[in-house]
Amino acid sequence: MGPNMPTTSSSSNGSAAPDQPERLPLDTWLHCLEAEYLRTFIPQGGASVKLAVVPDELFGTLTSALRERLEQSGFIVFDLTAEPTGVHSIDQFWFALARQVDWERLAARVRARVAAEAGYPPGPNGEGCTLGELARSYDVDSYEVSRQFQRALSQLVFRDYSLALDFRKAMVRLVHDPFQNPESLEGSCAVIRQWFDGTLPSVSQVRSATIFRRIDRTNAREILLSFLRLFTGEFGPAAILVDITRYYRETNERGYPRFTRRQLFDLYETLREFLDAASEMEQAMLLFLAPREFIESERISYHQYRALQARIENEVRSLSYPNPCAAMVQLR
Repeated sequence: MGPNMPTTSSSSNGSAAPDQPERLPLDTWLHCLEAEYLRTFIPQGGASVKLAVVPDELFGTLTSALRERLEQSGFIVFDLTAEPTGVHSIDQFWFALARQVDWERLAARVRARVAAEAGYPPGPNGEGCTLGELARSYDVDSYEVSRQFQRALSQLVFRDYSLALDFRKAMVRLVHDPFQNPESLEGSCAVIRQWFDGTLPSVSQVRSATIFRRIDRTNAREILLSFLRLFTGEFGPAAILVDITRYYRETNERGYPRFTRRQLFDLYETLREFLDAASEMEQAMLLFLAPREFIESERISYHQYRALQARIENEVRSLSYPNPCAAMVQLR
């Protein structure tokens, strides 16, 4: 064998082959996330998508440590690790996330910002932000307050072309309707929330907002990115935790895998989409946790989906030590 030829044989004492780098210690990876991403890069406007292949015995420890470090760093965490439905397609991923969003809290924050831009800032915590309350508070005719509010709402939300059009239309209703009539929270706003989380019985119910289509695979990605852009702009950095172990382990009543190979590949495509969309996100981190089958299964590992493989494997890597900042890490 020539001097420049890599070897793939194991040493006589049973150690790993030299071209198989050791798995990364859990503490090393957590330290890298905290130092390189959570403290500076993400809060300052960056975004990242990470995938960790985790031994079964470390799952509980890792998820707890991630939540703790994220919250200590000021992140709002959307935890989808216990999501009962699948998240393999981008629309199902979005619906799972939308069910965890406090839409009124988000709308109230935007409403207060719009009122301030209109020249009628509400109380320090956004209280008193309705048409009647602001008109009385400032002793101004309600028509004038309404006119200025609608103008500011159009400028700050509807004309924010970085957001998807249907998302803008939906958010305008969530912000505007309770401003005019607080009872709309259980009326038109409830319908918009159902549209967001995929439970709306008929799309005709949102036609008054000039929305004519459901959220599906073709538009869910833009809706999700629009939400993250608006949400992080109002509340600061956000993180989404996802555990994909069930795709390899769960079985149906007949003992067959619950999720088909097609659904697993849909999941890989969703992962690829997120990796490609990282440059379109701000102050956001997506963390996917996977079991060993993700890399070891001959039939359903990520190697079977070349588009994902090309995005998470390092083109340049050390033969002796793994990169803790890589898109995918294997933990021990």
